[in-house]
Amino acid sequence: MTDLRSDEGWQVLRQVSQHTNIKVREAARHLVRWADSGRLPEDIRTKLHAAVADAHRARRAAPPTTSPS
Repeated sequence: MTDLRSDEGWQVLRQVSQHTNIKVREAARHLVRWADSGRLPEDIRTKLHAAVADAHRARRAAPPTTSPS
């Protein structure tokens, strides 16, 4: 779907859960089933796309990290 770090993926899952009023484990279950079936409930699909877009915007807005010398 997209390249998210694990912390971003967790935040996306939490955001989908909160905005669809379903438990995180249920949102995760739908996403796993989506990989096999190709079907995802419309409300989850809409919130998922918004949450991923939010994660990408947050990454772009974050100051760059520097590696130790």
